[in-house]
Amino acid sequence: MNPEEFIKEVSRILKSSGADFVLGGSWALHFYTLRYPIRYSLRTKDIDFVFALSRRKLKPYPLGEYLKERGFLLNLKGEEVNYVGEHFSVEFLIEQRKPIDRPVHIKELGIYAVPLHFIDYLLPEKIEIEGVPLPVLERFYIHKLVISRRRREEHKRLKDIEQALALREIIDLEKLEALKVSLPKKWKRLLKEAEEEL
Repeated sequence: MNPEEFIKEVSRILKSSGADFVLGGSWALHFYTLRYPIRYSLRTKDIDFVFALSRRKLKPYPLGEYLKERGFLLNLKGEEVNYVGEHFSVEFLIEQRKPIDRPVHIKELGIYAVPLHFIDYLLPEKIEIEGVPLPVLERFYIHKLVISRRRREEHKRLKDIEQALALREIIDLEKLEALKVSLPKKWKRLLKEAEEEL
């Protein structure tokens, strides 16, 4: 199964479980290119699914077993917690509501997810491309620029900026301005700094 088909299949599984999720990272940019005139060269083997610790109850589904049956090995060592396959890896990211430095076991799905600050900003508004939920372009753009100001690794910071630049020409400027107004003061400052750097 190629990465695109895998992403669509996992999306179907998460939908059937009732999860509130989107595809994040570089693969989100790839799916955007299927609908929008964006020029972006995909150079990653990492697939990121971002979802909320939803207040609604999830329907049980053995997603962890599904991944294992397809040759993915759970990596719980070091900073990265992901499922490593022969050709690509999968990471599940969840909103971080309280200080926690360890992966969270989501029993209903049988998977481990990494809690991250700010990740839930991608979830409130979504679009769907080929059955895959994605953040609206403007939220993805804001998130990438804000995160870029907090990166320690230069290559990751530059990648965030590159992805934001890919979206800049097609985002809805009125919607962007409306979202900026509602940002916390710290985010406004980080976003302004990042946009001045573009």
